[in-house]
Amino acid sequence: MTAIFPFPPQPVTARRQLREAAVAALVNAGLVVGTAAVSVDSPGDWPYPQASLPAVCVRTGNENKQPLGKKIPDFTTTVELDVRAAVSATTGEAAQDALEALWFQVEQAILTDFYTLQLVQRVSSESTVVITSEGQVHMAGQIGHFRLETFETFDISVPAATLTAPTAASP
Repeated sequence: MTAIFPFPPQPVTARRQLREAAVAALVNAGLVVGTAAVSVDSPGDWPYPQASLPAVCVRTGNENKQPLGKKIPDFTTTVELDVRAAVSATTGEAAQDALEALWFQVEQAILTDFYTLQLVQRVSSESTVVITSEGQVHMAGQIGHFRLETFETFDISVPAATLTAPTAASP
């Protein structure tokens, strides 16, 4: 059993709870590029085929648990949330502009989502942008690594419960 406070104990790890919270924040934000709705997948395949763009993929990467004491399963857990965004356009400049507009929406959704912020103590991030050209199509992608630090405890005396993390709104 694991829990992230201030919410009730959850039968999931911090990495799963944070990933699901970020996915819900992105889906509920209704991401768009121009007039095209952005699909949000987790974990999703990378790279995306051009026909499925614009798209965002959310995965959990590295995780680090630092104990808060001896013999007590309480940790400061840092989860690396990998968020990958991809778009296509007819020029390199248009692809970069579309990607930057999408990435702003991604950061806005994750970094201002109430539920996600209630789960974390600290957030840091870094990202990398790649723009390529295949004939008449330019594709731009950005990979961001959000490091989300949270308190996590494992308590064998708490009975298992169902996951109560928020879910994405139905279209």
